[in-house]
Amino acid sequence: MAVSGKQHRGIEVLSQLTGLQELTLRSTTLADLSLLLPLGELRSLDIKLGGTNDLALLPEVGQLRYLELWRIRRFSDASMLGKLAHLRHLFLQSFPRSRRCPISARLVR
Repeated sequence: MAVSGKQHRGIEVLSQLTGLQELTLRSTTLADLSLLLPLGELRSLDIKLGGTNDLALLPEVGQLRYLELWRIRRFSDASMLGKLAHLRHLFLQSFPRSRRCPISARLVR
C-alpha cells in the first residue's frame, strides 16, 4: 500500500489495517510512528520525501525485514536502526543532518 502527501487526510485508518505487510509513505509527515504500532504483520516500510523526523518507535513497528528511508527532511537520529531485530535489507539515502548510523553487527552478513 502506498500513501502520498496528497492522500493523507484520514491516514489514521492505517492503524486498522493490521494485516498490512508492505507500506510506502511518500511526502507524508507524521508527528511520530505511533499510528503504525498496530501493524504487527508489517514486513516492508518505505518512508520517502517526508517530514516525519521522529522514528524512535520504528523497532516496535511490525517485524520489519526491509526498510527504506529516503530524503526525510531534518532527520538526524538514526540510533533506532540498531534495534531492528528482523531487519535484512536497509536502504538509506540523502540525510544531510545525520552524522552517524549505528549498524549492528548482526545486520552485516
